[in-house]
This record gives sequence, structure tokens and C-alpha cells, in this order.
Amino acid sequence: MRIPITIGKYREVPFESVRGQCDLARKNELFYLMVVVYVPEEPLIELKEAIGVDMGIENIAVDSTEKYYSGGRIKEARKHNVDLRSRLQSVVTKSAKRHLKRLFGKENRFARNVNHIISKEIVQKAKVTSSAIAIEGLSGVRMRITVRKGNRYIHNSWSFCQLRQCIEYKAKLAFP
Repeated sequence: MRIPITIGKYREVPFESVRGQCDLARKNELFYLMVVVYVPEEPLIELKEAIGVDMGIENIAVDSTEKYYSGGRIKEARKHNVDLRSRLQSVVTKSAKRHLKRLFGKENRFARNVNHIISKEIVQKAKVTSSAIAIEGLSGVRMRITVRKGNRYIHNSWSFCQLRQCIEYKAKLAFP
């Protein structure tokens, strides 16, 4: 079967750097070809100072230059989506089910987009000032902290690991 493909903005990656395997995944009647690409790491450059990044729920990130990256938009979107889902789930109609299906993953995509925007700003600031980035280690935070029942959804949907991964891979690409 021949399937036409559209390659995104990473098409500049030469095909000789493709390594290992590729997976064909299907999600909501769309097929995605996920290809593993080898990008060689270049030698490290000399850094002058460090920018510390503290992560939280109210402010997604705060860097050591006192720049606050607010989480208000994500918090509002989550509250809206929880209310909407609860209303739609209480109504058992076909249109409500279709609406729920359309909403699936919307909140996660929005949070991922905000994380990408924040990580891009942090890495750009570090690149301009030739600074290293020091990120707060939050591994195991969900196990250490007890949260009230009403705040569990907010606490468990906190995407600090995703933000950390975004900062790491963008920093590797930005600092040759």
C-alpha cells in the first residue's frame, strides 16, 4: 500500500543520519511515521554563568533573573475543561459523546504548547547571555507530598517533567 507523507520542518535532517528503527503509529484515523534520527553532539562551549530555573504550579517556572512564567492560562484551561467534561459526561447523548471525543487530549496539547514557549524563552535567554541552565530536580515529588482531594487533579496534571525535557533538548540544539 502506498501512503503519501508530508515531512515537517525537520526535513533538513539528511536521511543518512536516520538510525535504528521507525514506527508507524495510528491515532484518530491519522498515521504518524516516527523515525529515530542520530544527531551528533558537538563539543561543549565555555559558559560564563548559570541561570537557575525553579518550577511550580502557580508560576510554571521562575528563573534566577526574576522572570516569572505564569501558569494562569493553563490553570484556567484546566478548570474550564473539567467543568465542561463533567457537564458532558452527565448528559448521555450522542452529541455529548462526540463533543467529549473532540476534546480528548486538547488540554495536554495546550499545556505542551505553553511548555514549549516557556522553554524556548529560557534557552534563548541562556544562549544570549552564554549561561548554563540549572533546573530544579523534582523527581518523586508526587510520592513525597500529600495533597487534598480537591487539589489532586491540579497537582497530578502538573507537567514539570515535560518542561524539563523541552529545556534539555532545546539547550542541546542551541548550544553547539
